[in-house]
Amino acid sequence: MAIRALRDQYSSLEAAIHFQERLYLYSANTIQNKGFMGATRKIVLDSADSIDHECGSCLAGPVVSLYAKHAVSLGVAGSSFPMELYAPWRFLCKARQVFVGDVHFLVDPAIGSIICEKITFYQPAGDEPESTEMMKSWLKNDRTEIEIQSSLAGE
Repeated sequence: MAIRALRDQYSSLEAAIHFQERLYLYSANTIQNKGFMGATRKIVLDSADSIDHECGSCLAGPVVSLYAKHAVSLGVAGSSFPMELYAPWRFLCKARQVFVGDVHFLVDPAIGSIICEKITFYQPAGDEPESTEMMKSWLKNDRTEIEIQSSLAGE
């Protein structure tokens, strides 16, 4: 799947678009994505607070790195559509806490790494998405606390 095609798809939805060859974004506050963030080479998002990719948003680049001091949320709040993630080469997420809701990987990354103290998966009752097991296998700290919530907050 071409990154530019994804960008065009989100453009037609009149979503906020952030697209560059290399996307480097640093913020002392929360970085929030409600639309499309993409790059043809690399995405690095670095927040002194947190990073929030809402449901219905898309994050697309061959290499995606997310760094937040407090938390990273992927597909936990927003629309009824999943958060789409396209990172075919590498996905890295580092934060104190990671929250994972309705996330759809358009392609499984060749290398995945999650470094956190606690990870919380929000999923429909009785239904564990394939992405949950895949993301658990990316945990780099054996002492990471894993929590499974039976549904998304607010449902």
